[in-house]
Amino acid sequence: MTFEIIKNALNEHYGAAIGMLEQNLKICPKEVWDDRTRGPPFWHVAYHAMWFLDWYLSDSKKARESFKSKFGDSSSHFEQLEFIQLLLFLTEKKPITSSRLRRKFSDVSSFFKKSSH
Repeated sequence: MTFEIIKNALNEHYGAAIGMLEQNLKICPKEVWDDRTRGPPFWHVAYHAMWFLDWYLSDSKKARESFKSKFGDSSSHFEQLEFIQLLLFLTEKKPITSSRLRRKFSDVSSFFKKSSH
């Protein structure tokens, strides 16, 4: 039962984080989107958050290639990505995130048994 609570909590936290990222994409003012005066622009930070979300939840290298095929290699991204590009990718990922999380955390009990020794 404890492991079910942990799995549900992880799933809810990922869902909440994705929801916050989506909300921030939608409300980011145009003047902030590519503002580089205080560091990386907002779109670049959002891009990396989505890259790592996709990477952590992917089951294989081939699955991770879907991100690169949409946007290219992150190291080569010095030009601004458009709001709609990032929002569409996130919208596509939301439905599959929950199923990927269930697979990733399906055996969370074995993880805790291994790490407690």
